[in-house]
Amino acid sequence: MKPAGWVAAALLTIAALAATLQPGLAAGLNVGSRRAAAGQATISRCDSDGVLTVPNVTGSNVVTVSVSGISAACAGGAATLRLSNGATSSTATGTVPGGGGTMAMTLATPVALTAVVTIDFEIRGP
Repeated sequence: MKPAGWVAAALLTIAALAATLQPGLAAGLNVGSRRAAAGQATISRCDSDGVLTVPNVTGSNVVTVSVSGISAACAGGAATLRLSNGATSSTATGTVPGGGGTMAMTLATPVALTAVVTIDFEIRGP
């Protein structure tokens, strides 16, 4: 390869690598303020101290997840739970019972219990 071709190839490689290192578009959002869309909408919370999620296993699969510690202020809200083991994921939906407390969320599809399981739980409303 001629020196000019080698330099051009090196510059092209560096440019391609630099393009992959750009921060994501969402990186500019302020995640600590409870405001979405770069400060355009306020996000309220019905439960300020969080909840406890416990996967319930049948055989080697997670079939349901118990969610406890839900604030009474969340009663009537739409609950969504997402569970993933890195290879497979499933969701469950329900309505927070009156008075909050505890609810069992049944997954749409059982997920194999592995060393790493991620559970995301959110409530929209009430």
